[in-house]
Amino acid sequence: MSIKKNIMILTLVFLVLLLISSNNYLLASEKGNNFLWKVSSGNNNVYIMGGIHFADKRLIPSSNKIKQAFDKSDYLVVQARTNNFNQTQIQRSLMLKGIYIDGTTLKDHISNQTYRKLNNSLSNYNLNPIQIYMMKPWLAALTLTSLQMEQENLLAKNRLDKYFIKRATNKKILELESLPYLVQLLSNLDPKTQKLFLSSTLAHEGSIKKFMEQNLNFWEKGDFKNLQRYFLNTRQEHPEFEKLYAQFWDKRNQAMASKIEGYLNSSKNYFILVETGHLLGAKGILNLLKNKNYKITEL
Repeated sequence: MSIKKNIMILTLVFLVLLLISSNNYLLASEKGNNFLWKVSSGNNNVYIMGGIHFADKRLIPSSNKIKQAFDKSDYLVVQARTNNFNQTQIQRSLMLKGIYIDGTTLKDHISNQTYRKLNNSLSNYNLNPIQIYMMKPWLAALTLTSLQMEQENLLAKNRLDKYFIKRATNKKILELESLPYLVQLLSNLDPKTQKLFLSSTLAHEGSIKKFMEQNLNFWEKGDFKNLQRYFLNTRQEHPEFEKLYAQFWDKRNQAMASKIEGYLNSSKNYFILVETGHLLGAKGILNLLKNKNYKITEL
């Protein structure tokens, strides 16, 4: 498998892992929690719907409340539009920012223990190790995760953002984040945090599917409380990776909440699709907006 093909995979899996991205949602029915909230400013309403990333075919909305909120909205907002970026440009950016050009290799920047774990991991995939050795830790970590998701058949082929985009014939479509922003976020990680990212990826290798299936189980039951507890407990159990959580979740939550606050200053209504993890806990988008005294109602 060539480096170019790896980068092709990465541009797709970025949206699954980090946009962690309104790409794939499984919707609750009227019998359970809709994972839908109305945020009111007094001038307008913003409807925020949370979802989970999972390669599942059950993607058709069955909740009237979701349909009504969508119909009432003037704008559709997704985390990122996958057809809105220049793939060649992103690939070039990943190569320039994620590959060592100073004559060193990955081995020169990580511990011997991490290097041994990395080699053991690479034996599970149809990948020339030399390709990984050229990468910086953050890109190597992302490549390993994307390969595992591809192997486990976890990459979503059907996406709900497309379902809504197709129906947003009279709505303007916006995005909360962009792929270039995420590339910049990762490439700006300091060396120590990059090493943590790779160590975390190797430590959790093989557990992605289990994590997703557990989230899916809570989701299908409409069990927001236990979904939140499971997500937050996972974070608390690994304090060594707190800096990663702060970068990948907290920092992005603040940026997205700030953008949503801008929507709340208009006279139009917005329907927003966002990965549920960004809504959870004290540092989640919902609580950040609540702290700004916006009225939040669960639908």
